[in-house]
Amino acid sequence: MLAALRAASAQSAQLQAGARAADVAAADPAVAAAYVDLKKAQDFYDKIHEVGGTPEEQARARLNAAQGAYTAAQQRLDLWVPFARITCPILVIRGAESDILSERTATQMRTTHTDVTVVAVPGVGHAPSLVEPEAIAALRKFLLL
Repeated sequence: MLAALRAASAQSAQLQAGARAADVAAADPAVAAAYVDLKKAQDFYDKIHEVGGTPEEQARARLNAAQGAYTAAQQRLDLWVPFARITCPILVIRGAESDILSERTATQMRTTHTDVTVVAVPGVGHAPSLVEPEAIAALRKFLLL
């Protein structure tokens, strides 16, 4: 995503020089998507600095602009694509009671990547300390110790 944003920034010079956005999009759809994100971020910055009115109105406008930019970024950010490109085996040790790394996400990891081992440590929240017997056994098996 960062590389695409950098490329979009470079491509913006082409757009300012008269190139059509459709030509840039046709050349590289990822750059075009990143350019849209960059434009939204610039619009967000402009909205924050043009806000007038009472302090409450300014805060509400900033919050609305931030929520809009955040929503747009979430729609573009798909971390499963780079996750699927990882070329080595992956071991995920998660707490079975985690409210951050859910079982649903662990299942998605297994279906997205061909070589993922997920171990859930019972009775543990988000971060197992890696001294639990289940965690130690998983690490030994994964590292072939």
